Amino acid sequence: KKIFDLIYGFIVAAVAEELIYRKMMLEVLKKYTNSWLTIYLASAIVFTLVHAIQNAHITINAFVAGLILMSVYRKNSTIWMPIIAHYVVNLQLFGWRDPFTEMVPQYSEF
Repeated sequence: KKIFDLIYGFIVAAVAEELIYRKMMLEVLKKYTNSWLTIYLASAIVFTLVHAIQNAHITINAFVAGLILMSVYRKNSTIWMPIIAHYVVNLQLFGWRDPFTEMVPQYSEF
């Protein structure tokens, strides 16, 4: 189950969110504005609102990540770079555990 979540779940989340919050938003917003500041902020704000149900720390990080991921997309002209970056961040935040630490028995005080 955990392997499925780490591989499939995070990939689907990263792909879907990047297609929506970077690729689609860029295409739609460019029809209405030439301001990159507006595009970056709108994309980051919408991305943040989706993550705002979590704690304040994650909400702030989502805003910053939204700005960075749009920058990565714009600079590289390919959606794959922000997808990979998004996946790596999700993996680190929610799934990555040091296998050596997990193997060390945890002793409780008596």
